[in-house]
Amino acid sequence: MKKLILIMLTIMSVSLWSCGKSDTNAEQSDTIATTDTLEISGIAIDGAMNSVTIAASTGDTLSFSYPDLAPEKRYSWSTGDSITIKFVLIDDEPIVTELTSAAQ
Repeated sequence: MKKLILIMLTIMSVSLWSCGKSDTNAEQSDTIATTDTLEISGIAIDGAMNSVTIAASTGDTLSFSYPDLAPEKRYSWSTGDSITIKFVLIDDEPIVTELTSAAQ
């Protein structure tokens, strides 16, 4: 009986120890970022505070949100204005770095 308990405790200890090990070759971060600033222009067709939807010159309708954009990097716009948006991609999400309007 004592041998059975000892064997079971050994198996449990080994299995618990192996579950706690981490793969040292594993990727430390899942974040994928580009350092290149991308730019797109279009006509503002909709939006709200800290967001804009544009009809891009490529024919696409794109929406951008910019809640963390510094005030000196954002300019007011109205529906119908020509807008240029500069952004970087982080995890396939655009992070706006500057928004300019031809009305400025």
